[in-house]
Amino acid sequence: MPASLVRAPLQALLLIAVCSACSSNKGGETGDIGSIAGSSGSTAIAGVGVVQAGGAGAISAAVGGAGATAPTTTGAAGASGSAAAGSGGRSGAGGSAVAGTGAAAAGAAGEAGAAGAAGSTVADVECNPADKTADAKPVTGLGTGAKPSGEFSVVVESDPGIADHTVYRPDPIGMIKHPILAWGNGGCSKDSSGFAEFLMQLTSQGILVIADGTPGGTGSGSLGTDGTVLLKAIDWATAENERPCSKYYHKLDVSKVAVSGQSCGGLMAIGASTDKRITTSMPMNSGLFSRDMAIYGALHAPMAIIDGGPDDIAYENGSADFMAINNIPLLFANSPTGHGGTYWEDNGGEFGKVAVGWLRWWLLSDLGATGKGMFIGEMCGLCGNTNWSLMWKMKPQ
Repeated sequence: MPASLVRAPLQALLLIAVCSACSSNKGGETGDIGSIAGSSGSTAIAGVGVVQAGGAGAISAAVGGAGATAPTTTGAAGASGSAAAGSGGRSGAGGSAVAGTGAAAAGAAGEAGAAGAAGSTVADVECNPADKTADAKPVTGLGTGAKPSGEFSVVVESDPGIADHTVYRPDPIGMIKHPILAWGNGGCSKDSSGFAEFLMQLTSQGILVIADGTPGGTGSGSLGTDGTVLLKAIDWATAENERPCSKYYHKLDVSKVAVSGQSCGGLMAIGASTDKRITTSMPMNSGLFSRDMAIYGALHAPMAIIDGGPDDIAYENGSADFMAINNIPLLFANSPTGHGGTYWEDNGGEFGKVAVGWLRWWLLSDLGATGKGMFIGEMCGLCGNTNWSLMWKMKPQ
């Protein structure tokens, strides 16, 4: 490995640890004072679940088509109905609407589109003081470089509910439904602070990041595809989303879940990618030591293998994975950085830019230049970029 990649004692420790082991129904359009949830499609999606009132009805903030559900916005109202939402809810095909922090009601004329003809409302459950848990403790002194570029501030916490992990959370919580990312460290390290610059940049996009290990933690996990620690993080976040006393209560998007990690952590991410909850995965500077058709066959969501070019000790393994996987949209992206990547640069450097773009595309539905447009399309931001080479299988349109 080039000496230029060994940039700090902690970075060297992470790399050495790995290298030693490697070789309706019509939707609800209800007239002049009704509401609109689209005209011919199937979903209506609103980033923050905002509903604007119009006359005696309501109009969803984003229009999809006319299907039976509106994943992140409240139900539409009939001719004499109304709608109001906090961070949005989900409406059932049978006419119910479950609000995140708001509520919805349907009037007599509404069809079973976003909200049924006689929709019912399920409100948030009040926190029972007896169910409260100990507060999370802030972690300071991480991320000494540039301020993360996303619209959210970043708070790093040690939460007693998952004490062997570290939580990087966006602040304020609840402006959007926050997707979830579980992260595994390089070197199988249990020190979660080693990738702080990179992880804070991801978090600033509005993503809840839960990293394996604790700040300054010692020891390491086993080198392999056991993604148990990543799935534990997802289990915890999913439970917190349903716990009335949690600050995350109904504020997480549990339908948008990613796993990622560097080197050994990338192996964990590949193993965890077989879990049906995973929306996308992003193994970095990583790849299986031998081909595992059982894992490959169970993959079901888009994956980006992000490596450091031919000088990366994981390059051949990542390339072999790319050649062997044929059943999912798959990107093999390389930047000539070697195994160390750019995680310790301000905001994660080049690897931070690409990871943000990929996660914004698949977790935040960003189809513009800062998301999908970085990877495909006429204005592809990374195509022809001398810092990156891209190869695709089952390339999305």
